[in-house]
Amino acid sequence: MTATEVKRESVFDWLPPEIHGALGRLLTRDELIEHLKRRHVEVNAGNIRSWEHIGVLPLGVRRWRDGATRTLYPPASIYAILKLKELQALGLSLADARPEVRRFFAAVAIDQAFIAPEEKFRLRSTLDLRPPDRVIQTLSELADFHEAVWGEPIVRMRVELFDEKGHPSVYPLRKIDDKWKIDIVG
Repeated sequence: MTATEVKRESVFDWLPPEIHGALGRLLTRDELIEHLKRRHVEVNAGNIRSWEHIGVLPLGVRRWRDGATRTLYPPASIYAILKLKELQALGLSLADARPEVRRFFAAVAIDQAFIAPEEKFRLRSTLDLRPPDRVIQTLSELADFHEAVWGEPIVRMRVELFDEKGHPSVYPLRKIDDKWKIDIVG
């Protein structure tokens, strides 16, 4: 499937229904662009509309604000665009970037939603937050290198990433039938 064949979906199609009313103040397209400029990311309204049109970003929602109908976006859209630009810089096509942008958008929106922490945890656990195949391939190459150098087979690995607040994201991997897979048992 190419990016142009993707059904156009709104931000609410990309988010669990439990957080639709808990997103806080939505941003206009101009506010979204201004937030990105403050992060030194040059994006214009045409870029956003183009990405929405091909389904790489969800469509904003149309609402009445300040005397006119405007397209509005949850603040998680800022981070979805940052993720999209990062993936483009890594050489991913828009079609390949879409699923990662979608997962990332949903995870950030859940974290930002005004809901109980237990509900955030429950909703995040429903997301497919596995690392992309290219990341698992790179880790597999690292394990192969280690085996070649030390002569011992590597059968499990655990990758820990920490945000600025010290909160970890943990990815346990296990080698099953000569392929690295997310270790659900952990």
